[in-house]
Amino acid sequence: MGEKVGFIGLGAMGKPMARRLLETGVDLVVYDKLTAPVEDLVTLGATAAAGPQALAKDSSVVMVIVRDEAQTNEVMLGDDGVLAVMKKGSVALLMSTISPALCKRVATEGAALGVHVLDTPVSGGTINAGLGNLTIMVGGDRAVFERCLPVLHKVATNIYHLGEIGAGESMKLINNMIFYSNARVAREGLDLASAAGIDRELARQVIGQSTGGSWAIEQWNTVTFSPVARALELKDMPLAKAMAEEFGMSVPILDICIRQMKSER
Repeated sequence: MGEKVGFIGLGAMGKPMARRLLETGVDLVVYDKLTAPVEDLVTLGATAAAGPQALAKDSSVVMVIVRDEAQTNEVMLGDDGVLAVMKKGSVALLMSTISPALCKRVATEGAALGVHVLDTPVSGGTINAGLGNLTIMVGGDRAVFERCLPVLHKVATNIYHLGEIGAGESMKLINNMIFYSNARVAREGLDLASAAGIDRELARQVIGQSTGGSWAIEQWNTVTFSPVARALELKDMPLAKAMAEEFGMSVPILDICIRQMKSER
C-alpha cells in the first residue's frame, strides 16, 4: 500500500503504532492535541499536520485511535472533523474502542461523501503495538478491508474480518468484557491465596498451568488497576452492557462487575 497514511491520536497505543508504521516505511502524517508526541515522531520521519482536516486532505487512509466516543465523534464529525474533507475513495479506520452504533453512523455519513469507513479496534497492549504484534478486529466492506491489509499488517499479526460495519467493535467489547471480568476474579483469587498463606506469585504460576488460567493470569504483572485502567473499564463495560441490551440478552456476571466497578469510584 503506497498511499499516504494519516494518524490521529498519539497516546499510549497510538504513539507506538505510529512509530511502527514509520519503521516499516509508511509515508505518515500525524496529529495529536499534545505537541510532545508529534515532535517525537517528526524526528523519526513523520510529517506534522496543523489539525485533523489538514491531515485528512492529503491522506488516502486515516487511522484514528483517540480516547473515547466523544473524541472519535469530534475527530470524525466535529467542526474540524476529517470526514467532510477526505477524498472520495479514501478510507477512515476507527481504531478506538467505541460503540458499534457510532461506527455505523460515521460509516453512513462517510458513504454519502464517497468515503469508506471500517471499524478496526485493536488489542494487545503497548508493547505489542510497538512490535507490530497487535490483534485487529474489523467490520465493514470486505473489499475495502482487503485494500487496507498491507497497512494493517504493519502493526498487527492477527487480523480478523468479522462482518459488516460495527462487527469489529462488537468483538472488541466482548473481548474486553471477558478480560475485565477475568482480571477481577483473578485479583480476588490471588488475594484469597495470600490470605491462605500461599505466595501470590507461586499461586499465579499454578493457576496459569491449570484450568483457572487466563490472559489476565499469564500477564498479571502487566495487568494494572491504575486510575487510567479503571477509566477504560468504566468506559468499555457499559458499552458491552448496552450491546447486550440491544439483543435482549441477560448478562448477570457483567452486571455484577459493573456494580462492583461503580462502587469503587
